[in-house]
Amino acid sequence: MMRGIFLFVVFIYSFLPLCSQTDTLVFEKKNIFSEREFLNSAKASSALFLTGLCAINFDKDVRRFRNDKFLSFHQTYDNYLLLAPLGLMYGMKSFGYNSQSTWTEILILSSASLIIKEIIVYPTKIIIARERPDGSEHNSFPSGHTATAFACAHLLHREYGELSPWISVAGYSIAGITGMTRVLNNRHWLSDVLFGAGIGILSTELGYMVKGWVCKKKTKRMLILNQAL
Repeated sequence: MMRGIFLFVVFIYSFLPLCSQTDTLVFEKKNIFSEREFLNSAKASSALFLTGLCAINFDKDVRRFRNDKFLSFHQTYDNYLLLAPLGLMYGMKSFGYNSQSTWTEILILSSASLIIKEIIVYPTKIIIARERPDGSEHNSFPSGHTATAFACAHLLHREYGELSPWISVAGYSIAGITGMTRVLNNRHWLSDVLFGAGIGILSTELGYMVKGWVCKKKTKRMLILNQAL
């Protein structure tokens, strides 16, 4: 299992430089993507990956603490809370609060981010096949719930963080509670949650790149059509 997690970390780090080579002119022009924002997010994801790698050594200690203090803890709100930041973003957009993206762009961003997240999470679960703390299944690593929650929280931050930092705090807090609940429910190890959080943030950044590519293609088609007319 340790070897599988190590290979996963190497894969993620080898993928980041490829992402940074994407043409960012369209993003910068629309004030949606900036190299600084991407680098900060990449650093945050990297820190979560490294912390998760270190946390493997303490996973059993955390589970022992959970069993001593929260043995009877079992909640299901984590199955719904993970999408709350996304709902908040849609709600603010619906009530007329200006975001960094248009409705069409937000739909592209949301879809791309969650699809990319799933492309990373699902195969990793199968390949590593880590047993869950409760022994129910062998698909513990990484936490899909946490990855979804942080992908949605990062979307909220990117779209409305400039409006108020408390919006970002609210989104990441919800995502953090989701991850903590997965541990307390005995469904995930601490390292699963930390890796999931990093994947979620990274997936959203890649979603912005996909959005930029789609919008760039659309802009080129419009220019060609206008020239033809």
